[in-house]
Amino acid sequence: MEFATISDFIESLKFNENIVGIVEYGGRQWNDLSKGGDYDLTVITKNMISEDIGGLHFHIAGIPIDYIIKSVADFLYENPLSPFDTIHLNCKILFDREGITEGLLKRIKTAWSNSFDIAERDILWFRFVFKHVIDKLRYRLHDDELYSNYSMADAMRYFLQSYEKIKNRKPGKIKDLLKYIKENESDLYNMLENYFKASDLDTKFHYLELCADYMAKDIGGVWQEGEVLFHLNKAYTSKEEKDKVYNFIFNNGL
Repeated sequence: MEFATISDFIESLKFNENIVGIVEYGGRQWNDLSKGGDYDLTVITKNMISEDIGGLHFHIAGIPIDYIIKSVADFLYENPLSPFDTIHLNCKILFDREGITEGLLKRIKTAWSNSFDIAERDILWFRFVFKHVIDKLRYRLHDDELYSNYSMADAMRYFLQSYEKIKNRKPGKIKDLLKYIKENESDLYNMLENYFKASDLDTKFHYLELCADYMAKDIGGVWQEGEVLFHLNKAYTSKEEKDKVYNFIFNNGL
């Protein structure tokens, strides 16, 4: 497998009759061979190539290539199969066989338009996890400092990914989220800056907790002591279902 440029590789794909579309997204375009960063593209096929493999990672001219394989059927679901798939709502068509790709992309812009909406299940889960993570760290912060540093870094990553959903933003775009926060939420941006600049555990934990409280404020705040949160299996449920389960647990089924 040898290609001098990304363009050469894309041109070679067009000869494959099973490929009906090629789209690119991300910060790099097909004709950019500068160093730094990767190149993202999705190939859309008539038929599924593999149930087990959804893409490949390789290099062309020293540039990392993220090559994703999607079938036409993947774009016919009423909701994206994964949050990552929403990246195709804002992609650029490089090749389109018989207009199939354009039609699929038009379809998902309507069908998947509410895919960023936050469900009740998400809200309850975020409120629980934000508090749960903080409480676990609060009482064990100095037991194992290396593990505490790791746990806080992992928690911050999760908080920011969750905040993308809370703010109804495209998933997987943390750089764009940080830019949005800098331009629109200076208090949170300052908290984040102070967290990442801090070197001692207590200061980092202080700002991590402030970030959790801030990020959860628009969805009811973090879980509070004395409050019962429901773990939902579906996106939404009724008050009657909640009352039924609550009474089963706390009132002997009455």
